[in-house]
Amino acid sequence: MIGRLRRKNGFTLVELVVVVAIIGVLAGLLIPTMYNVVINSQIASSNHLAKTIRDRTAEFLTKLDTQMDTHVGGAETVVIKVDNGVWTLTGGSSEDWIDKVNHWNTLPQVTTSDAGSKRDTELLSYLAVVTQGMGTAYIELHVEYSHVIGVALIQGASQPAYVMPSLQDMRDGVFDFDGSDKAGRLGDGTVLGTSPILSFP
Repeated sequence: MIGRLRRKNGFTLVELVVVVAIIGVLAGLLIPTMYNVVINSQIASSNHLAKTIRDRTAEFLTKLDTQMDTHVGGAETVVIKVDNGVWTLTGGSSEDWIDKVNHWNTLPQVTTSDAGSKRDTELLSYLAVVTQGMGTAYIELHVEYSHVIGVALIQGASQPAYVMPSLQDMRDGVFDFDGSDKAGRLGDGTVLGTSPILSFP
């Protein structure tokens, strides 16, 4: 009897092969599913952040235009970069405003701690205050006649992707995502958040 118990200890080679095969099949099924869940989560997060930037910009322009009737209009694209909470803006000028004051930004860079004094009169300071906690991002903001046409955003980047949606893409609500198989992700894997959320043509 003791001899029989000793022989039963451990697994046979066949049992081990079967267990390894089952684990392999499960991994083969779960890994792609989990990868898609992660990608979809990143796209949703970037789209949400782009919508936040769009909504807060619209809020700022509405308040400013109501108070001062200042925006000249016309199509304008400004680029905003956030590097660990330090905000910079390029594009736009005082010529975009009736009062000839640059309501985009007058400081070389803005942080949440120094933005308070200009938050009611300059967009960059306003965004730095109302969207605190943003780490690093590259943002293209398309504005026309005090309306935000669209926002394109890449989290964790300080430079644009090799292809970005244009003002016309935002108007049309479509973008080809450089031949990617998933809206919100470019062909090279870069996750691109947009507001409005762009779909394939």
